[in-house]
Amino acid sequence: GKLEEALIGQQPEERLLRKACELATAGLTPESDLHASADYRIEVAGVMARRVLNRAAERAKSLSQ
Repeated sequence: GKLEEALIGQQPEERLLRKACELATAGLTPESDLHASADYRIEVAGVMARRVLNRAAERAKSLSQ
């Protein structure tokens, strides 16, 4: 998808990771309920995406050394 295409062959810089998180949450349309609003769910998805991308970047860096 678009997210993968944006990341392939790129260095994990702040700007790129921010853009990747935007792409990861762009198509989300969660519903609000008594537990969380839709906006909150999108925010959490962005945070989770960022954590995964950071962890993947750290793993890739350690494997390339």
